[in-house]
Amino acid sequence: MPEEVFRYVAGVLPGVDLVGTGSIASRLWSNYAINVTGLDAPAVTGARNILIDAARARISLRVPPGHSAKDALAILTRHLESVAPWHVQLSFSEQDTGEGHAMATDGPAYQAARAAMLTAYGKEVGETGSGGSIPVINTFAHVMPKAEILIWEPKTPPPTYTPPTKASTPRKSSAPPSPKPSSWPRWVNHSHRYLLSSIVETHKPTLS
Repeated sequence: MPEEVFRYVAGVLPGVDLVGTGSIASRLWSNYAINVTGLDAPAVTGARNILIDAARARISLRVPPGHSAKDALAILTRHLESVAPWHVQLSFSEQDTGEGHAMATDGPAYQAARAAMLTAYGKEVGETGSGGSIPVINTFAHVMPKAEILIWEPKTPPPTYTPPTKASTPRKSSAPPSPKPSSWPRWVNHSHRYLLSSIVETHKPTLS
């Protein structure tokens, strides 16, 4: 993914540096990524001139496929303890963990899905390579190792970026074209039958 495309989609303002090194794809998918997703501290509204004796943050650590989430959490905990300033006391509580997964995308179900999208919308499919860090995907892959897992999300295009100093009139984003009913069911049924057969094949009952 080109950097300018990532900046546009993520809403990164011009001049703001990106964190990390390497390609955008490696920083988003094949390497670790960390972010503070929540912070408990007095809000600006109603804040008083007093010392704050405690603060709490929720940290999200994305673990790439093939790496242990438990080990990554232990390394992150040790790092935060080593860099904590002023000898502050830290405590940690684990919320949710899940292993990443890298899946093959060259099977017949993927081919059928690509063909279905092309036939329905008249454009080639764009694959983002996301979803592998969703914990349930790795669970599905272990329970049904022969099944192909497809994740897609129909959505409208992101709004055009406008600098905050420039006055603008909001515009409605155009919705994606509707699929052609005559061609869509045939491809969807083909893909659905393959996925169902993979699941059934994986779970054949064994009698003893």
